[in-house]
Amino acid sequence: MGERMRIGELSERTGASARSIRYYEQLGLLTSARLGNGYREFDDSAVATVDTIKALIDLGFPTELIQRVLPCTGDAGPAGQDCGVLMRRVAEIRDEMDAKAARLIETRDALTGFLARAETGASVQLGAA
Repeated sequence: MGERMRIGELSERTGASARSIRYYEQLGLLTSARLGNGYREFDDSAVATVDTIKALIDLGFPTELIQRVLPCTGDAGPAGQDCGVLMRRVAEIRDEMDAKAARLIETRDALTGFLARAETGASVQLGAA
């Protein structure tokens, strides 16, 4: 059995608030052992699990999808479901993100061109005055 830690240490090691960790546990994304005094105790694998949860949340995954995907990451134990279907959905989300990123880059480049033309036009007008 690996190292055990309380919620405060898990919070410190992952940067997730204790409140978030309790919420992840409430959703069934994370498990802990309860001590006689009611304190939660997590094993060291919880660090990787919380890191994965946070990364998926940062990517915009809803918690319902995280609940289904997490077992397929290996961080939440063996998968009891068809991970192939879920991983195809994750790949679709990734591809949608790529398309959005490409559109953002195109928009940024268009704005840069607009600003350059506006700056050149302002310089020409100032020079003519």
